[in-house]
Amino acid sequence: MEATCRVEVDGRRFEFAVTHGRLGGARGEPLVTITAGAADLVAARLGAGEADRQAALRRIRFDGDHDAIEAVRQAFSLPSGC
Repeated sequence: MEATCRVEVDGRRFEFAVTHGRLGGARGEPLVTITAGAADLVAARLGAGEADRQAALRRIRFDGDHDAIEAVRQAFSLPSGC
């Protein structure tokens, strides 16, 4: 799967693509938009405990195509759902 993603972190915008689980340059319009704070992104991946990671994931907003969102989550080793 290939998906272009737009991420807004603490007001700064970034775009990239996920292709077969690897990151690269953005191509075309984003299929996924993520809005988050930097602290929540770090906590979602590296939080001290499961409860901390899940709480951070709930504060991260994922919008767009379901399969593309799952591809982005897998690329960053973030659990599905929430």
